[in-house]
Amino acid sequence: MWQDVAEAVRVGADRVSGSLNEYGPPMELPAFASAWKERAGKYIGKVHNWADPPPPPPPSLGEQAGTWLVRHRTLAAYALGGAVVVGLGIALHRARPQVPTSGTVVEGRRTQAVIVLGGDSPLGRALTLSLAARDLIVLPSVSNDQAKRALEFEVPPPSKGYVKALVLDANDPTSAEDKFVHAVHAALCMRYPITTAGDPYARPGENVQVIGVVNALSFAPDADVPDALARSTPARLEEALRTHVVTPLSTINRLLALLTALPNRVQRPEEQTPALILSLISLPDVQVAQPLHGAAPIIAQSVRAGISTLRRESDQQYLAQRTNHPLAWTWLGTSRQTQQRPLRWTLVEVDATRSAPFSQVQPSDSRELVGPKRAPPAPKKPRDILDKVAQLLFSRGTPLWPTYRVRGTSRLGHALGYLWASILAVLPTSILDVLVATNLRFAARSTGTIHDHLHRVVTDATAPPPSLRPGNGAASGHT
Repeated sequence: MWQDVAEAVRVGADRVSGSLNEYGPPMELPAFASAWKERAGKYIGKVHNWADPPPPPPPSLGEQAGTWLVRHRTLAAYALGGAVVVGLGIALHRARPQVPTSGTVVEGRRTQAVIVLGGDSPLGRALTLSLAARDLIVLPSVSNDQAKRALEFEVPPPSKGYVKALVLDANDPTSAEDKFVHAVHAALCMRYPITTAGDPYARPGENVQVIGVVNALSFAPDADVPDALARSTPARLEEALRTHVVTPLSTINRLLALLTALPNRVQRPEEQTPALILSLISLPDVQVAQPLHGAAPIIAQSVRAGISTLRRESDQQYLAQRTNHPLAWTWLGTSRQTQQRPLRWTLVEVDATRSAPFSQVQPSDSRELVGPKRAPPAPKKPRDILDKVAQLLFSRGTPLWPTYRVRGTSRLGHALGYLWASILAVLPTSILDVLVATNLRFAARSTGTIHDHLHRVVTDATAPPPSLRPGNGAASGHT
């Protein structure tokens, strides 16, 4: 092994020596040093001392964005598509015609009307004054002549002559509905304002167009004191259902023929927009059947079911009318049948536990809703309801949701309300009953009135009839 190493060293030394002597004899070390100094002296002061090169500059924002896009191509494509969709939505929203905030006025006269059912209720009164302040002709229904005079007396001077109250007595629905529908038809043929002298009827081409029906009669607020359904007498329950459910639904059904035939009398074709039928109901009662609320939960849920039924039947009749004639007449643009006006239906669920705040809306306050300066009103919850109703009425035929909710004034209240509604939609009934009972129990702890009232209701409900109590002679005879 050592011989191989020695041989390898010898061979390597021969190769080094041959390489050095290939271009002449090797240079002596002193001569090499002097030559290096001679050459290096020419660059003294010209060549800087050696230093590490500086680091490269950081990448610019554009380079970083390009690198990120290359690494996340799919995510970038999704983000770009979403931005395009949002941009198109904003462009379409700005390109839409501006939604008006008041009725149409032609040559100083109002040409649009709205029917308000329940105009003598606190909510109906506030709606009547608010809509009259928005350049609309308002035809509210009241229960008697005394309420009619009281409501027309409260109308502010700018709206005098544009509010004509009509009597609709819920105690006599059969004859009252006929009189009310005929009165509405006659009111639409009159010349407004009705306080002007001369011919009271409008000339041809000046008829009034009904843009919608607002059903405030179905809104049944909570009572001032807890009221259990078990303590309601049949007469009270029948009166509540007749007033808030049967009468408004039947009246709306009678008004459908009048609403769908109105476009034949409209002065301009662009005014032939679909009529809106809007009903207001109590939000807490329609979401969950709250105990100790009397007949309010039954009223709210019955009205919602009745409005849904009327809406589907009306849509079915409208579709049948549009398709029940030869296609040739449709292509030629003519039809042997009279065209009907489409209808829109929606519900507004109001989160208002008392009707007292609506009575605080004064006629002067309702005028501020359409003025250029909108002072902060008090209370604000009624204002939110009035603004929402006016916004839906002036939406000019745009698609609407079947249901709208008017909650508290804060955004947090809106978010919590929608979250609670979503939870109620998926929550099992057994768990929901426990939550409602727990909430009622805490309320009973805080107020003794609810506890005493509930105790009386439970005691009366669990007590056996007199004929079956122990010690009664009739009960002993049966045994």
